[in-house]
Parts: sequence; structure tokens; C-alpha cells
Amino acid sequence: SEDNGATWRVLPVDQPGGSLQFVIDPTLPSRLAAFGGEGVSVSTDAGATWAKRIAGLKGTSPTGFSPVATSRRNYFGVRDRGVYYVDAGDSFARILNTNDPLILLAAPSGRFGIQVLALPGNRDTLYAVLNGEVLAKSIDTGLHWAQLPSPTALFGAMAASPLEPSTLYAGGSPGRVFKSLDGGASWAPSAAGLPDQLDVYAIA
Repeated sequence: SEDNGATWRVLPVDQPGGSLQFVIDPTLPSRLAAFGGEGVSVSTDAGATWAKRIAGLKGTSPTGFSPVATSRRNYFGVRDRGVYYVDAGDSFARILNTNDPLILLAAPSGRFGIQVLALPGNRDTLYAVLNGEVLAKSIDTGLHWAQLPSPTALFGAMAASPLEPSTLYAGGSPGRVFKSLDGGASWAPSAAGLPDQLDVYAIA
């Protein structure tokens, strides 16, 4: 839509129908990415045309991009595979170190869905949510991971303040929003003014 939602047109994304996710490059709004069906598709002309960007991607269900603007790197998780990244100007997705520490945290099955959060302006600190339940943090770009206290029974979303990177927000189900001022070491409810029985699926 280009008229505040009054009218809409379908974009010809080269992905199968279903639960696609979508991001816009904040520095170049005509550059879009859609993912969640068959890898990642990118458009550089505001959605008029699309092209797959899947070289090196050893999975077909990315679960969310987390960009680091200062380094022009995008991190994302791939179900049962771990954390990957793509650097600016590169179409090749690379796995982040080894994912063995994450697999251990996702025990006992070793299978896991994964969400990744990169801190604004900090290339070394990453957060991962495994199976919607386990919150983990790495301060060495994924080489080692440590489990943190989880503020909610089932994670739906997590975000960091762009102005205060140690300030995190999380939400999920049962629905509440939580806030951390110390990088996830402790959490407190932060849902004043929101509806009761809220299930949180996205935080921006």
C-alpha cells in the first residue's frame, strides 16, 4: 500500500504461500526481504521483482533477521541448524562459529526453533531464544553461550532499545511485556496500559 492502507496490491514474491515474514532495510526502504517459506528472497525495487538469496543456507525456515547497523551484518536463526549471518554486499550465508553450545541448551531433544537478537552497535553480543523457552546470551559472537533467566513461560518476541542496548524487552504467552535494564540478568513487568490477557508476538 502506498496510500496509508486505503488500497493494496499483491507483490509477486517468489515464495510459497503461508506464514511469510518480512523486513525493510531501514537505510534503503526500497530493499526488502521475505523469508520463512523457501529460504530468503530479496527485492531492491520495492517489491516489483524478487530473487532468491540462499547460497550457503543449510535450512529453509529462517526465523527472523536481526541487523547490526554499525557493521552492516544481519544475523538470523535457522530451525535445528543454529545461528547464521550475512555481511553487507555478500549473498553467501555463513554459520556462526559452532552451534554445539546452543544444541546443549536446547536439550534433551537437540532439536530447536531459534530466534536471534543482535544488540545495536555491538557486534559481539547476541541473544538467542530456543524453542520459545530458553534464553541464552553470548558476548563473544556466538563462541560461548550462557543461559539467562526467562521472564515468561513462552517467548513470542524480544527487542533491544536502539538508544540503550542493555535495555531489553520481551513478551510472549501468557501475555505480559517485561523489561530488563541489565542485559537480561533480571526482568520486571512493563505492561501498564496494555490489555489484559495479551499474547505478544512482535516488539519493535
